[in-house]
Amino acid sequence: MSQRREFSPQFKVQVVLEALKGDGSQASICRECSISPELLKQWKRRFLQRAHLSPQTSSKEQHKIAELERLVGRLTYELSVSKKYSICWAIP
Repeated sequence: MSQRREFSPQFKVQVVLEALKGDGSQASICRECSISPELLKQWKRRFLQRAHLSPQTSSKEQHKIAELERLVGRLTYELSVSKKYSICWAIP
């Protein structure tokens, strides 16, 4: 019963980028990383298929994060102002 090895997404990207740069042969990269040439071929195919999705998703996520940060800032400000007014009105 053999167990399958699992590779992190960062490792896969690193290996694929190294193969796409062309500094070394794909066979030597596979030997160095102890993976089969077929596995590298699959990773490259998936990487190239999904490559066009990354910048759009990243841009949308960054826009959403900026929007949420502005909302948190506004709500924090409103809360601090309301606390100040509640303290001022609570003192007789």
